[in-house]
Amino acid sequence: SVPAMTGRRVFLGHGHQTIDWWSKVQTVLGWFLLTNGDDEAKRSFLINNNVTHLIFGVYEDRVGDFEPPQKSYLVPVHQEGNVTVYQVVP
Repeated sequence: SVPAMTGRRVFLGHGHQTIDWWSKVQTVLGWFLLTNGDDEAKRSFLINNNVTHLIFGVYEDRVGDFEPPQKSYLVPVHQEGNVTVYQVVP
C-alpha cells in the first residue's frame, strides 16, 4: 500500500483505514474520475484536501472519462507499466 511504502497519507485507501470512506468513494468515483471537465473545481478539491500526488492506473481509467495528461494542474513524475504518478501543482 502507498502509506506503508512511502510513509505518506492517502485521501482514499482501504475502507477500514480511511475515515469517511464511503463519502470519499462517492466523491472520487462519482465525480472526480467520472468526467473530464470541471477542472477548476477538481484542482481546488485536490489542493483543499492536501492531495499532492495522484496515482492513475488501469482501474482509475475504467471508472470514467478523466484524462490526467490533459490537466495543467497534474504533472507526471513517475510511470511504471500502466500506472502513472502525477504531482498536483497549484
